[in-house]
Amino acid sequence: LGVNVALEQYDDEEGEELEAALARIAEGGFVWVRQSFYWSQIEPEPGRFDWTVPDRIMTALARHPQLRLVAVLDDSPPIPPADRSTALPSSSLRTSTAGPDACILLAGLAPTIETGPQNLSDVRYLEQLYQAGAAPYFDVVCGKPYGFDTGPDDRRADETVLNFSRLLLLREVMVAHNDAGKAVWASHWGWNALPPTWTGVPSLWGQADETTQAARTVAALERARAEWPWAGALILEHFQPAAGLDDPRWGFALVSPEGTPRPVYDAVAAWATALPDAAPVGGYPAYNPWATYEGDWRVGPLGADAGRSTALTTGSGGDRAAFRFAGPAVALTVRRGPYRAFLYVTVDGSPANELPRDETGRAYVVLYDDTPTVATVSLATGLSPGPHTVEVVAEGGQGQWALVDWRVGTEPVRENFGWQIAGLAAAGLVLAALLIRDVRRVEWGALRQRFLDWPEWAQVALVVGLTGILWATASASWVHDLSLVSCSPCTAFCFFLSLLTMPLLAAL
Repeated sequence: LGVNVALEQYDDEEGEELEAALARIAEGGFVWVRQSFYWSQIEPEPGRFDWTVPDRIMTALARHPQLRLVAVLDDSPPIPPADRSTALPSSSLRTSTAGPDACILLAGLAPTIETGPQNLSDVRYLEQLYQAGAAPYFDVVCGKPYGFDTGPDDRRADETVLNFSRLLLLREVMVAHNDAGKAVWASHWGWNALPPTWTGVPSLWGQADETTQAARTVAALERARAEWPWAGALILEHFQPAAGLDDPRWGFALVSPEGTPRPVYDAVAAWATALPDAAPVGGYPAYNPWATYEGDWRVGPLGADAGRSTALTTGSGGDRAAFRFAGPAVALTVRRGPYRAFLYVTVDGSPANELPRDETGRAYVVLYDDTPTVATVSLATGLSPGPHTVEVVAEGGQGQWALVDWRVGTEPVRENFGWQIAGLAAAGLVLAALLIRDVRRVEWGALRQRFLDWPEWAQVALVVGLTGILWATASASWVHDLSLVSCSPCTAFCFFLSLLTMPLLAAL
């Protein structure tokens, strides 16, 4: 859970305004604060730097360790056209060398249904980034799934629809390019609720009343937690925008210009407070309220990285990670590669029942792989509703950030499953027998003669018409975008001929 902020606007000499804003954000249960740093302020002229504002913000954030910063470098110097193709790789390299836990977020992709030439759909833009080979240069994809005029229960995932479900379309692009191991964040999202007496600039993001805004925001958080294990931080727009009072962004604000919390803030704070002391079904990054780390672990946006643990050879405490959850199944996403390392796993003090065991009876996860890969490993299933505690002890793997995320799952329904299959099979046999009986009653010779007695043009029209109907209905069922059919005339022609064969044979 995160929120966009403009902390630079709190500039009183005593720093009380900034401190009060950060305290209220922390009290609301937020973890991430997304703050822009403007290059025109940092380097007002070439070679002269002024770090006054960034230093003031970073110093204040250090007093609130529960808050984590998403830093956005905005208003950057213009990049010459000749250098633009190398801008992302070079900035990625520099960010990576700044620290092993540094994480590069793709800029939030603005939602639009336009397909060019001036504006391009966020879905198509991401597709073009992958085609250009940009995948190695970012760690997280960011979208802006504003709700607009419908709630989070609007499950239409369509490029021509602007809604909260739009984040699914970005995920589908990532999966299609074998990049499913990365998370999808919402850099901006929410519902706009301006007062009925609003006379400022109209909202571009639809409109709702404050009660509906609060209810939809909480429902969206619940949906993401229950259905989107691949989702990372959901960063609301906005805590208190640094904008004029006629700016429609105030419709997103959690806090009014006077500093009074709005209903959406109260609803989100209550939701965060009511979270159980054990993680319910869903996916969770390495850093979450239910995970604890002992030893030399480093935890960041990429996951958790174990130190040089000697626990298994010296009997010391070593590097241990624990995760408290409520659910019948638990899994762990790991980052494997050509290095020797193991994770030894227990659930409620017993070896994890889905893992192999070594000669001493310890359940373990092998982290070695010939090629770097991200995989989700089932640790235990068939558990009671809980709560439970899974504990991981690391052996090796320093610098690999092997622990990516935790996942709590539900068991598939198996009760009376065999009887259901048997019943369906019996019903199918009965229907097949009835079909054979009816087919044998048809006088095929007389039917064939009647068809041949028709004029030739009528025979052709019947065959072409029936085949066309079959082709159209099959296309509507199998092709998500009917325009794709026309993009492949060879495939369509072969399909047409294949359907044409049976009625032609019957006509002979």
